[in-house]
Amino acid sequence: MTDYFQDSILLVKIGNRLVINLNDAVDHGWAAEVARVASQYEGNFLLKLSGYGDADMLNLFTEDGERIEPWAAKKYPVGRTLVGPMRRYNARYFIPFSSFHCYRRQDSLWAEAYTTPIDAYAEGFDLPGAEVLSPFVRVDCETGAVLELRPPPLGQEAPRARGVRRRLERTARPGRSQEDRRLLQEHAGAGQQARLRALASGGA
Repeated sequence: MTDYFQDSILLVKIGNRLVINLNDAVDHGWAAEVARVASQYEGNFLLKLSGYGDADMLNLFTEDGERIEPWAAKKYPVGRTLVGPMRRYNARYFIPFSSFHCYRRQDSLWAEAYTTPIDAYAEGFDLPGAEVLSPFVRVDCETGAVLELRPPPLGQEAPRARGVRRRLERTARPGRSQEDRRLLQEHAGAGQQARLRALASGGA
């Protein structure tokens, strides 16, 4: 199921259960239909973007260059935000999905402070008959048995310079003239400054 916002929703029927994968989609007219379909099944699974909110709008600044504290800094109990969607889509189980962001670049390590620990997804969750599962599980849809897979955590890697610097390194390829390299460097620098100004003004 797709919408005009170019989001998509996946519904998978497994026996008398429905897996509802909303990914990071926001309702643009499809929620009522998804709820109608979900009401015909029992023991449904809901997968969707959730967490403190580090997926978007973190790197914003005032006109004076002061960083604007993001909503994710409040660390609002994630489980409370899940109750409404669980009820709406007749879900018995919630599985965190599309939510495990990692920040490894040298210029984005600061955002790691706003990520959501795995055990935080159930905080504040209060919906009788429903539960929040681990994000990495194997489920037997006939018996309802849930097996946690417990993959090893992603190891920390040394921050590496990427983005503009890597693009600039490519300008040093054999055959490029000094003038070509100078123009490319100026172009990359101008583009970076434009992006910073857009962020400071609240642009995308």
